[in-house]
Amino acid sequence: MEKVRVSVIESKAEYDPKSILSRDKIRVAAYCRVSTMSDEQETSIINQKTYYKDYIEKKPEWVLVDIYSDDGKSGTSTKGRPEFNRMIEDAMNGKIDLIITKSVSRFARNTIDSIATIKQLREKNVGIFFESDQTNTLDSKWDFTITMLSAFAEEESRAKSVGVKWGFARRFEKGESLMSNLYGYDTTAKPYAIIEQEAKVVRRIFREYLEGTSCSEIARRLNEEDIKTKFGNEWTATGIKQLIENEKYTGNSMQLKTYSPHFSVKKRVQNIGQSKKYYIENAHAPIISEEVYLITQREIKRRREISLARADFEKNYNLSNAYSHKYALSNVLVCAHCGTRYRRQIWTARGNRRVVWRCANRMDNGVESCPNSVTLHEKDIQFIVVKAINSMIEDRKVLIQNLKNKLKKADPNYVDRRKIELLKLISDYDKKYKVMIENRMAKQYHPDPTLHKGINPVQAITNELNKFKVEYETLLDQCAIEKSDLAYLALLIKELENTSNHVIEYSDNIVNKMIQKIEVISETEIRIIFINGYTYTN
Repeated sequence: MEKVRVSVIESKAEYDPKSILSRDKIRVAAYCRVSTMSDEQETSIINQKTYYKDYIEKKPEWVLVDIYSDDGKSGTSTKGRPEFNRMIEDAMNGKIDLIITKSVSRFARNTIDSIATIKQLREKNVGIFFESDQTNTLDSKWDFTITMLSAFAEEESRAKSVGVKWGFARRFEKGESLMSNLYGYDTTAKPYAIIEQEAKVVRRIFREYLEGTSCSEIARRLNEEDIKTKFGNEWTATGIKQLIENEKYTGNSMQLKTYSPHFSVKKRVQNIGQSKKYYIENAHAPIISEEVYLITQREIKRRREISLARADFEKNYNLSNAYSHKYALSNVLVCAHCGTRYRRQIWTARGNRRVVWRCANRMDNGVESCPNSVTLHEKDIQFIVVKAINSMIEDRKVLIQNLKNKLKKADPNYVDRRKIELLKLISDYDKKYKVMIENRMAKQYHPDPTLHKGINPVQAITNELNKFKVEYETLLDQCAIEKSDLAYLALLIKELENTSNHVIEYSDNIVNKMIQKIEVISETEIRIIFINGYTYTN
């Protein structure tokens, strides 16, 4: 066997930035960026462009390709920076030999993005020259330096994000509310001021919704009257829904409904307990009362339940289950035999026109699908509804007393008391957890005999802590529901006390406000269930 021989191949001379390619002129591009579009920053971007243009044109061996600049863009991610991405695309397509930028942080604050981009460009023999550090990414000896500089830049961005969040948290704790471009308010004024012309529209939207009008119909009416949104656009059903769900119209404000999971990710997600929220009461002047808001949320829930009720059943038969504002009976008239809602239909025979209501299941799927359902004339149903309402009015004294008794039994302070208890438990267990971790690190840990046997003590503490946190979040939701119920009870009592005259004619508005369900059992038996709990059987 021959002797092993090794030949050492010496490395080539260090990279010379002036000789990227064997061409007469080196094609150079510059990249500049500012993170906001304030007047000062706008001046800064103009100055940067002027500087790089002069700098590159003074080099006889260089030729300027382009100056790429992103205005008002963050460096935490390359996403959302169109000029940066255009520059990289041009470089990858062989149009650029060298990119000049001020620093690593100006180029990218995200380590993953910056290292990936540098490697991508190096494969195409495209260098990036960072002026502040006098480093070029094509020099292999700078690999470690580039990694470290990029990491420092990312840490700086993370620290800045933490600082900003901390600042906002302190402001929220002091009761400072943040609002931006909310319809009905001048959010540039301090304190926020009501714009009365817009406030009238807000009150109208809440009123019409509680009268039974759908969000799409409210939007249609506003657009028909040429009433525009805050940004001069037409109203949409989604926009109306978001408005009536916004608690800020009560003068209270929930802060941090959404949050960014990571400082490098700008997309915000719904905060359902993953991060702290701040509920600031009496933050600014209200446009509507809290009672109106709570009752509106109850009505939103009621309509949602109407749409979802029997959804599985009706889906199987391809029937509509959406809330309807056109005819109030569409939302409450139900077949007692199959559970499907009734549908309005017009019969015409020998020139006679009759409006009837029929079981939608039977209409769409034949008699065999619901053989016991009956057809009702609209005038007959309306007559029975008026009769039921008048019967309830006659019995209103007993009904009012029952509602008042129910209101007295309700304990509006229970949730608040339990919330205080839970916050103390969370604080105590949090302290236990920290002490346990510190003792473990110091190797002075002694198991607590009061904790669950057979379970890792740290895990046991964590489990209890999480349990209390979940209960606390559930109580916050329960608190809103109970307040809504109490407000609604008070409203029902008020309306009953103000109702003394008998109803003469049928009204869709009365059905929307007072009736929960009308069950059609037969032609002669109809059961009407009122929202206040009163039941009438024909």
